[in-house]
Amino acid sequence: MIVINLLPKEERTEEHVFTGRPRAAFLLPLLAVLVLGVPLVGSYAMQQMKIKTLEREMQIVEQEAHNLKPRLDLIDRIGAQQAALNRQLSLVGTLNRDRVHPVRMLDELVAQVPDQLWLTRVEQRGPATLLMEGMAFSNLMVADLMTRLEASELFAQVDLAITERRIEQDTKVVKFTVTTGLMRP
Repeated sequence: MIVINLLPKEERTEEHVFTGRPRAAFLLPLLAVLVLGVPLVGSYAMQQMKIKTLEREMQIVEQEAHNLKPRLDLIDRIGAQQAALNRQLSLVGTLNRDRVHPVRMLDELVAQVPDQLWLTRVEQRGPATLLMEGMAFSNLMVADLMTRLEASELFAQVDLAITERRIEQDTKVVKFTVTTGLMRP
């Protein structure tokens, strides 16, 4: 159909006739929205899928951790028992190693005591000190004991702490106290 407008040019209003082609002013914003929006929506959808996958994996891992907890507790108990057993074995080893030393030390002490000298008290003070108290008929016997102890491989740093003369049952004696260090063989 043909339309003729008989109004003068000044009074005419233009009618927009749709020609079937959109204008560039409309297409550019639509194209910009599509170009920017599609990747953003796609990225969002991919991230949501990753989140759901990770949540499922976390649930699986938590379930496995829950299932393995009794085994881990058992391993911890066994480790604690093993540590306690190792401490006890170490203590037994130390005792076994040190059990011969006191016997050897007393045997060596008996061998070094001269005649006419008597020990009335022998006390170990700490792991490396020995205190001896006794009586002898003279200071020479005490000096002989100290010389013999110094020559022994089990005793070191022999010191005379006290000597005093006494009369015991109508006999003159020298009461003495000697300290010495103990050496480990």
